[in-house]
Amino acid sequence: SDLNVIMYYPSILPNVVFTNPQCILDIISEIIKCVAFDKNQCFNNMLAKANNEGIISGKLLEHVKSKSPKIYKEGIIEPKDLISLMVHLKIASKCENNDEFFMPT
Repeated sequence: SDLNVIMYYPSILPNVVFTNPQCILDIISEIIKCVAFDKNQCFNNMLAKANNEGIISGKLLEHVKSKSPKIYKEGIIEPKDLISLMVHLKIASKCENNDEFFMPT
């Protein structure tokens, strides 16, 4: 028999139940891939800050979403929700600037 993991974070995402945690890993992997390999001139400063300091911004997450819309479940989890979830799971921590957070990449 198969054993599945169900994840629910009512204080962070009260309307979302993860029946497959792989989607969270896919999104985080896409962020890391974007930081490491994206060559978009418009995001050079944000990408450099992410590479050099581990600082990820909400704008950068929006960029990742635009590049890989299939990994975000439209209407279910958005970049701002992802930030809250990653902070809750101790994958990232908030910076003084509310649009930025620290995530070792």
